[in-house]
Amino acid sequence: VGFHIRYVCGVLEAASMPYDYMTADQYRLRLREDEASLQHYLSTRLGVVCVAGAVVPGKYLRGTPISLKETQALIRNLPTETPAVFGGWAIRGWKKQGWSPLRPNLFLAIQDTDATLHHFFQKGEWRNRRRTAEQWTAWAQAGASSKAVTNHPDLGTVDR
Repeated sequence: VGFHIRYVCGVLEAASMPYDYMTADQYRLRLREDEASLQHYLSTRLGVVCVAGAVVPGKYLRGTPISLKETQALIRNLPTETPAVFGGWAIRGWKKQGWSPLRPNLFLAIQDTDATLHHFFQKGEWRNRRRTAEQWTAWAQAGASSKAVTNHPDLGTVDR
């Protein structure tokens, strides 16, 4: 499980914010199986965080990162009143290449997605932020036991 999503989940855990966790592969599967159900699910969320891009480049046997085309479709399908932050290496790269989707309540985090989300929770406004050393420690520790780890479909358990 990538560290960026663990830090984001650490922010949510530290704020005692209820949340769901879904991998890009789980999103693709739900989209194929029942798009209407997925649309309803997204319409009931208070907000959306998407971390796009791989920490380590290369070919993946499992856990393929979300593509630009998939990201654009996800953004189009989100209700405009739902706040959304998209961050990660891919977002930085796509934005640098000129990608800038227009949508109300959408923020592209080009610094630390976790610190940007935390700032939004604290101040009610989107601003790119970098995490402090103290935040890094707190969110890494909280994220280590978050849903990104406990609910990840590809991580083994005692039984498997």
